[in-house]
Amino acid sequence: MSAPGEALHRAGRRVRRLLGRVRSALGLRRGVKVHGVYYKELTAESLQRALSKKGRGWKEYRVTFPDGAKQVIRASPDRVFDDVMAPLGYDAGQGLLAPLLEIIRPGSRLLLINAGTGAAAAWLGAAVGRSGAVVALEPDEQSVAFAVRRYPRHNVAFEHAGIEGLRGETDSAFDGSAVLRALPQNDAATLSEVWRVIAPGGWLLLVCAPGTGEAAAAALRTLPGLDGVGVRADGPGSTSPDLVFATRLPTEGADERSQHTERPPRGTDEGGGLELQQ
Repeated sequence: MSAPGEALHRAGRRVRRLLGRVRSALGLRRGVKVHGVYYKELTAESLQRALSKKGRGWKEYRVTFPDGAKQVIRASPDRVFDDVMAPLGYDAGQGLLAPLLEIIRPGSRLLLINAGTGAAAAWLGAAVGRSGAVVALEPDEQSVAFAVRRYPRHNVAFEHAGIEGLRGETDSAFDGSAVLRALPQNDAATLSEVWRVIAPGGWLLLVCAPGTGEAAAAALRTLPGLDGVGVRADGPGSTSPDLVFATRLPTEGADERSQHTERPPRGTDEGGGLELQQ
């Protein structure tokens, strides 16, 4: 950015901060409408300040959905609502999943664990198309209640559950799975349960805390049927999460079965790339 441009940018930030202080002093609250969903601030403090080190760490909104239903939500770094937080650089999951677009096939059945407030599951639902399906598990009840109303898709099922939600699910039920918030990477039982429901030739993406990707990859290497595993990490001091990507060995006839065996999507009404290293 040129010097005049940088000066103009700084001046703009100062003006926005000043307007924010004025709004707060006057007790003025704003509302914003995104795709027919209306978000009304419940406090005058700006979202940026609320989420800063000097703020309380969260901000509440009253949400009115297109059908007239209302819900109070609490936005925080751990509960990201894409409509209001994306402009501040918060990622509800789509950015982390973007590399998968090269390998997701229409008609796939995918599992999303720790799915958050729904934006990432809706993104996956669009990627697999009408013939595919996504099951999204999320242990936070408020996030699930919001996701169901904000992102209604015929091929996405939002469930209030954690890993225990996989109990009773058949082996090899999903073509791929992504975990948006870190699992206990060294908990063999937890990783094994997720791995169990991934079909031969399928894949698993783990989003891990910075610096923990290698440990997660080491745990995955102990699981049966592993084809390859790779880690993308930005190195020491980075705040970006590590990404661990693993694939299962295909078995003879696996591709043919995936084309001819129908697995009804649970909860629905209708039936890039990371380098791998051993």
